[in-house]
Amino acid sequence: MKRRMAFAAAVVMLAACGCSAFGNDSSFDEDKRKTYYPEDPQSSAVQTDESIGGADSYGDSSSAEQEPEEGTEIFDTAPIANAYISGSSDGLDDFQKQILEKASEVISECVTDDMTPYEKELALHDRLIRSCTYDKGALRAIEAPGEHAADPYGALIDGQAICMGYTTTFKLLMDMVQIPCGIIHSTDNEGDEHAWNIVKLDGCWYYVDTTWDDPVPDREDGYVKHQYFNITKDEIAIEHMLTDDAPETESCEYLFAEHEMYTVTDVSQISEGIKAAAERGHSDLAVYFDSDVELKESSIFSSGDDYYTFTDAGLLKSVTDACKDAGFRYLMSTLRNTSKGKVLLIMFEPK
Repeated sequence: MKRRMAFAAAVVMLAACGCSAFGNDSSFDEDKRKTYYPEDPQSSAVQTDESIGGADSYGDSSSAEQEPEEGTEIFDTAPIANAYISGSSDGLDDFQKQILEKASEVISECVTDDMTPYEKELALHDRLIRSCTYDKGALRAIEAPGEHAADPYGALIDGQAICMGYTTTFKLLMDMVQIPCGIIHSTDNEGDEHAWNIVKLDGCWYYVDTTWDDPVPDREDGYVKHQYFNITKDEIAIEHMLTDDAPETESCEYLFAEHEMYTVTDVSQISEGIKAAAERGHSDLAVYFDSDVELKESSIFSSGDDYYTFTDAGLLKSVTDACKDAGFRYLMSTLRNTSKGKVLLIMFEPK
């Protein structure tokens, strides 16, 4: 799917799901929709839930990872993750060893032992987006993605991938740092084939779409957005077609909007929050208004040309001015759920 979002700044950011990776047209067999849960907790490739403070099982109906159906090309990350965790690559072929070497380098550069699972997940999400771009071959009139666009070699070594490449790479990195991670292979809400991830932190499932968090063309300023990082089932379902067994999000604790929440009592404080977010390499800020500001409840996501309609007619101008004061250009906003209620996820970019 080639998904175009025209921002207020007249910047086109396109997220593509890359259905050409599967050797078919834009149609998708709905019977192939599937959620691939992490391996059994006893597997050496994935840490047990108890060891990161979670529940007793991974899937709703099965604890073992479901194998892709015949004809569904989903890269198997387990052998590489096992090799990384065990410290032995004896069982890998040369291709897998190259992926292991690069993935190990990525982890060593952005993950430290004192990080929490959430911090590791966030760091690897951001690193993947900064180092990979959507495969340009998949954007041509006659699609011709790279040979490894749908696997971690494409994302980590070639630096180009389609949705399945982003998804399997994110799963590989999560497997290696022992965070339970699965794959949902389905479609977007327009029926185009797509894939994204689920992660489990402290017993709760969260949804992640690294493909749609990575703009096309790639940004050169180093900033990363988190519109689809650790969001709820209800939020991902607005633009993604979920499988029947897609897990619920039963906790707000590790939602991006919850964990990165910036509380203000007055809109004049937003500017400082934007500056602080930018210092962390983020191009978004989750703002909770601890005041009488009312956020419209009619839609979590914006639609059409008016990306967000505020109940308070003056709030949009205040947010736009706050971005300007911080030295950035306002792009768009979406609503997000938290334990305190709705927050406003503001996205911005350098002028």
